[in-house]
Amino acid sequence: MDKLKEIATQFAINGTVSEIKALGAGFINDTFKVITEGNAPDYILQRKNKNIFPDVPAMMDNICAVTAHLRLKAAEAGDDPDRSVLTVVRPVRRPRR
Repeated sequence: MDKLKEIATQFAINGTVSEIKALGAGFINDTFKVITEGNAPDYILQRKNKNIFPDVPAMMDNICAVTAHLRLKAAEAGDDPDRSVLTVVRPVRRPRR
């Protein structure tokens, strides 16, 4: 799980990761719950199966586009997009070594 904690810190999450647990038993992807300390939100981390999804960047672009559209529609309907729609957390850009 130390490797998963290292991976989770590569994303722009709030709070400090305290624990990561496997979530379910996926047939295609591996899914984990990222638990943070204090009042920070918890997160879902997925390892995508490149044998099934060979173009992960294109898949993520599609997920981001659909999510942005759903967030806009939720806001227009008076719903809170943060509570009703997935939030995609992007990787943190770090300088190359």
